[in-house]
Amino acid sequence: MDWFNTLSCTVYLTIVFTGGLPPKVVRVYKVISLIYLILTASWGIIGYLLSGNLRFMFENNSGFTGNDLASYYFWIISAALIVLPLFTILIYVTHVFVIKSENNSINVIQN
Repeated sequence: MDWFNTLSCTVYLTIVFTGGLPPKVVRVYKVISLIYLILTASWGIIGYLLSGNLRFMFENNSGFTGNDLASYYFWIISAALIVLPLFTILIYVTHVFVIKSENNSINVIQN
């Protein structure tokens, strides 16, 4: 749980405190990072609802709660909460560098 929150907070703080992008683009990144923060805050609740217990142990149950399909969804959500913030921050940093390099090339051409 702590790693999920750390990654999500890192994405959010990176977007808030770095500049160089148009305000509309920054707003989109902020919304995406807030969605990550909400998902990470609710990860324990989602895990409890899928597993039916606080240990997140999945067993072969006759219903959906706690069975293999619920376990599959739990692991997909857990992996997504790790991979998606990293992917977003990679795209954001690339976006910032591309815009800065375009601005530098425009300044060189104008001079």
